Amino acid sequence: MKKPLFSLAVVLAAVPLAGAADLDFYRDVYPFLKSNCISCHNKTTTKAGLNMETPELLLKGGDSGPALVPGKGEDSLVVAASKHLNEM
Repeated sequence: MKKPLFSLAVVLAAVPLAGAADLDFYRDVYPFLKSNCISCHNKTTTKAGLNMETPELLLKGGDSGPALVPGKGEDSLVVAASKHLNEM
């Protein structure tokens, strides 16, 4: 299970390198989120106030702030979470 999440972290962190024009949210990112995150972070079940179903909602974020920081994948909460950096 950690491998797909790590892959998401790599995709999101690489956005500045690949360029936003090369990245398609629904093709490249959404499948990872759907498999690993959206069951708890959707319009019905917004765990921690976070809905991850669209890029706009990820930028809006939840209780901990924006889930994504444009151009700074490594500073994004979703990347830290996918790497399990803040697990207790």
